[in-house]
Amino acid sequence: MNDEKQHILLIEDEINLARGISFNLEQEGFRVSHAESGEDALEKLSYYRFSLIILDIMLPGIDGFSVCSLIRKLDARVPILILSARAEEGDRITGLASGADDYLTKPFNLDEFLLRVGGMLRRSSWYRPEPVEEGYSFGDNEVFLLSYHARTAQGEIDLTDLEVKIGRGMGILFGS
Repeated sequence: MNDEKQHILLIEDEINLARGISFNLEQEGFRVSHAESGEDALEKLSYYRFSLIILDIMLPGIDGFSVCSLIRKLDARVPILILSARAEEGDRITGLASGADDYLTKPFNLDEFLLRVGGMLRRSSWYRPEPVEEGYSFGDNEVFLLSYHARTAQGEIDLTDLEVKIGRGMGILFGS
């Protein structure tokens, strides 16, 4: 893998399954954030950028189909993999029509799951060319607004959407 870990959002309300999936993804070198509900996931999406979203359908509160549609309105390019026990053809069609890129039913083969995740991330990079950006430096700090991260004396940190908006509002990105 590359130096920067790709950040995956796992939206799954079954905690034991979520722990197992997170463990296996982390073993593959990914960074994983977990949300137990659609509402929790949407809140995380307002603060962080994710490389991939893995989404269950049967969630407390907002169901996965609605979450998928809302995510698609926020980001048309982030890959979404639905991982659900609902295996009916109608559910798969609804999931894909809601904006998911792939649909895998539970129980699933771990190797197949990891191959699908890797393939989706690889293909998504084709549509997200790496922008050439220069950091804005002050003191021992360097801020990269396009890639949502900063380097500080204490190490690298991810920036939230709000922090990037503030930085852009201050004219950092355009050097004004």
